[in-house]
Amino acid sequence: MPVYNKHLAENYSIVVWESNETVDFLESKVFLTPEEKKCYSKMRNCNRRKEWLTVRYILQNELNIQTPIIYTQEGKPELQGKYISITHSGDYVAVMVSKYNCGIDMEKVNNKIAKVSHKVFSESEIAYATNNELLTILWCAKEAAFKFANVSSLNFIRDIHVLPFSTSYSGNLICEIRKPKLKIININYKTINNYKFVWTSFDNFLL
Repeated sequence: MPVYNKHLAENYSIVVWESNETVDFLESKVFLTPEEKKCYSKMRNCNRRKEWLTVRYILQNELNIQTPIIYTQEGKPELQGKYISITHSGDYVAVMVSKYNCGIDMEKVNNKIAKVSHKVFSESEIAYATNNELLTILWCAKEAAFKFANVSSLNFIRDIHVLPFSTSYSGNLICEIRKPKLKIININYKTINNYKFVWTSFDNFLL
């Protein structure tokens, strides 16, 4: 049950977890409210159960947060008095908790995104994202921005635009969220094995 990466700051905390625990172990280490127990009992997929429990394990055992997660009608997770963003890909689960709105995403580098790039990226974005690593960062950045914006009607091509960047291992980029009004945010990214992990840098919004 290794913590792959953990970063604690004044205004936010991020934990990236490489999940190799059993469901039985997680069940024994996580406290669930009656509402959570009811929700959990309805899950039939083992991987979904494991991811769901791992998020709560991270909150309770790594970040010492006992407040249960609640969900909006749109399915966005919330914590009382704090903001939370969650992502999972492969064996990794990541959680960000902050005093401000936030968004994270993680994705394994492969050629799947290239196959659908014309559906989610503008021509100008495709022009500079010339390999699978850059395309994966671009995809993750848009996902994180979408979570940050919390506007279900956002269109990835029209409403979320990522300005050109060229470094693929780690760095930061600028993203424009154009709806309902223009907001420009910084997004950080790094490489974890063959995965790209991104998170919104909420403490240095440009606009």
